[in-house]
Amino acid sequence: MEFRSLLKFLFILELASEIAGMACPVCNGAGQWSEWSAWGLCSQQYGAYSKQRIRTCSNSNCYGAAEESQACTVQRDPPVQQSPQWNSWGSWSGCSVSCGGGVESRQRTCNNQCSVCQCQGAATEQRPCNPDPCCSWLQWSPWSECSVTCGEGGIRYRTRQCSCTSCGYGESSQQETCSGPAACPVTCNVCNEPPPPPPPPTCNVCNTPPPPCSSCGYYGRRKRRQNLLDRQILNSNPALSNATVNLYSHSTGIFPN
Repeated sequence: MEFRSLLKFLFILELASEIAGMACPVCNGAGQWSEWSAWGLCSQQYGAYSKQRIRTCSNSNCYGAAEESQACTVQRDPPVQQSPQWNSWGSWSGCSVSCGGGVESRQRTCNNQCSVCQCQGAATEQRPCNPDPCCSWLQWSPWSECSVTCGEGGIRYRTRQCSCTSCGYGESSQQETCSGPAACPVTCNVCNEPPPPPPPPTCNVCNTPPPPCSSCGYYGRRKRRQNLLDRQILNSNPALSNATVNLYSHSTGIFPN
């Protein structure tokens, strides 16, 4: 309703200006209007869309309006459909295996504003990774000989090698206790046995002649005394110190003096 009132007012104003120009001749000193300018862009004012044009007066004594408005409608251009674009690639994932050759991947998403538009190309990309062969332990070597030749308490060893530069787990050597192939000989010192008996005494017979026989005839008897000269025996057996031994010999006749 306001829009129609505005148009009606403008029409009446323009018509009155034309009538005034026809009724009154141009007086000396009256100004002249220039041509109207081109219509401006359609814009919204007070809820209604309108466009304006203007004209200028050669001086300040022109009759009529310097601006003119006209209702208009805005023609909106249809939105331009942009081709969908890929977003940036994401980070590479971890490798699928630690050795022996695997794959790792990364993904990207399509930035499409319409559900039917799709980006051209793949959303996932893969590449190989960890191509080095897997390391593994070889067979154990035979056990070494025991460190002792008899009895217990020895140690023996065995080793193994890795198939490549370094195996990340396990051990390269082992050891265990072992016993010798035979029992060790036992050497005993018996301390509780009595000492061996001393050797029998040895006597040195004196060179003195024997005394005369006590009687003549058969079964006479004579006697001589002998000193024990072996001092080592005497010292080891005090009971024999300064002892004498009576040696008796049987005779069948008279011995000479």
